[in-house]
Amino acid sequence: MSTRAIPFVFVLITCAIGSAAVAQKMPELARPDPAPPNAALTTPIEFYLAHGDADACGPGCSEWIAADGKIDVGAADRFRQLLKTLGDRRPPIYFHSPGGKVNDALELGRIIRDKKFEVSVGQTVPLGCGGDKQSVHSCAARKRAGQAVEAEISPTAYACNSSCVYVLAGGAVRRVPPWVKLGIHDLGIDPGTSVPRGVSLTTVMQLSHARVRNYLRAMGMDDALFAAAVATPFVSFKLLQRDDIVRFGLDRREFGEAVWRFFDEPAPKIRKLFFVRTDGDQPHYVDGVLEMGCNGGRGMYLLLARQQLGSDTDPAGSTAMSIAINGKQVAMNRKASANFYVRLGLMATSAFDTVGDKATIELPGSELGRTMLGNVTLTLDGFSAAYAKLQPRCSAATGALRWPTPAQSAAGDPRNPASQLGQSRKWGTLPDALAAAPNTPALWHQTLELARVAAAEQKSQLDFLYKILLGCSSAGQLTVRVVEEPQHGTLSIEKGQASTDFPKDDERAACNARKSDGTLVFYQSSADYRGADSITLYVVSPLGDGVTRHYAIDVK
Repeated sequence: MSTRAIPFVFVLITCAIGSAAVAQKMPELARPDPAPPNAALTTPIEFYLAHGDADACGPGCSEWIAADGKIDVGAADRFRQLLKTLGDRRPPIYFHSPGGKVNDALELGRIIRDKKFEVSVGQTVPLGCGGDKQSVHSCAARKRAGQAVEAEISPTAYACNSSCVYVLAGGAVRRVPPWVKLGIHDLGIDPGTSVPRGVSLTTVMQLSHARVRNYLRAMGMDDALFAAAVATPFVSFKLLQRDDIVRFGLDRREFGEAVWRFFDEPAPKIRKLFFVRTDGDQPHYVDGVLEMGCNGGRGMYLLLARQQLGSDTDPAGSTAMSIAINGKQVAMNRKASANFYVRLGLMATSAFDTVGDKATIELPGSELGRTMLGNVTLTLDGFSAAYAKLQPRCSAATGALRWPTPAQSAAGDPRNPASQLGQSRKWGTLPDALAAAPNTPALWHQTLELARVAAAEQKSQLDFLYKILLGCSSAGQLTVRVVEEPQHGTLSIEKGQASTDFPKDDERAACNARKSDGTLVFYQSSADYRGADSITLYVVSPLGDGVTRHYAIDVK
């Protein structure tokens, strides 16, 4: 049998669904009891037209193609079917995929290059497509007809790994968002097939490697991308940092920024992500984030955080600096952090009421490792809409902003891979700086005082903790630490499902009609005890915000 006739369908690239993006390194083999995988990453890849608010998919972009799921046989044909409904339109494509069949990934990439599509990474969350059969059927019909489905791009969930990276390489324009890391590894053999008789596995792998290498060269990628993938065992993975992404040619920009986005839980805030090149002969890049939120009824805070650099000085000796937002100076003081370079400033609630999207933010180059390259100017695209949601919440907010104490900051070592294996994660969850790994303190947190009544000697539910996205899907597992144990009873924290309680004017109010995944908090008093008790929990959401929840319990 001629080796040229060997079908390449035997070769499959997959990724370990739910593996971590925050950790720089992970063990290559066993991993204990992963949480149930994200359905969007395990179903066959689906392509459909999505429509969102202004700037939903970038400055001036409100329409895009969603590409969510595992790349399977037939993926390219489904993409062609969508193209027939688009005519000459070429909206950007946002991929959220763990990878899959190599053959089909390369075919997709060629179509995308031939049609000159722009590509990026992000999970599309359809709106109004759940809750009842009629909504589900209506959305499915719109997708099949090539009609746009109202949606948003998740601000936190990003995954493009294994063969998805090869599809991404096919983009005529490639934009990898700030903080996103791409996962690569070597090819693997599909366990559902067998190598043809008379053909060695070595031959199949050699031909498969040659095909992928030639494809990447045709797409203008550096040979180092293929070499890095082949050098990483199939049972493991390598996360491409921004330096790699630029060097390999996947996204050669030296600066990139996202639009401002609003976050509602567990405390209201708006964020802008960006990356910049730093000084030095060898190209190096840092990811950064600007965050604005409520300071407990005492105005707002502005936070600048970025990845650490070797040139960073001790926070204790740092002097104040300022950031210019539309010409207004905000004084920023250095804050100690074990993992990031952080500046924090406070301002009045109405400080930026008149600032519009056409204004700019000037960041001193010295704060970003750019003394020679100079200052960085960020746009305020999306700011007006995001700020309009934040400002009234800050006016009514209670509870002061608190910085983590030294004890909280020393709570654990986030660099310990063993401590991270049991957590439910997605490669590329954003932003990694603020998505708290186990035992990683959040950049800041609030304290909530809560009152509960518990029946004596009975197991009582004190709380149901959750983080639900638009569309009623869970954003991921919360990290819950016990700060104060009860003095007169026992505390138990369990994963489970219960009903949410979003207010009627919340876009997720429809989620209250179903059971959602989350964390249940239970308390049971000691025998014959009546009176007061209390517990304190420190809860970190998948978005990285920490909230201290103190429960005053009246046992009756």
